[in-house]
Amino acid sequence: MKRDYDYHVVSIFNCNLGNPEQHITYLLSVHDGQPVALVDQTTNGSDCMVKETANQEVRTAFANIYDGNY
Repeated sequence: MKRDYDYHVVSIFNCNLGNPEQHITYLLSVHDGQPVALVDQTTNGSDCMVKETANQEVRTAFANIYDGNY
């Protein structure tokens, strides 16, 4: 099977914390068949800088939902 992308985003959660420069955006994704919770907190420019979240609560919750344990 040919894949066009490494990550498949299945859901997005965004929270603006007061102004557009104070936000947190989670991109709940699947990579190589595994759930991955990515995060963006970019505060300047139009580029989105995404990395795997260090928030263990978000990581665990998404993994549980992905595995059907909710």
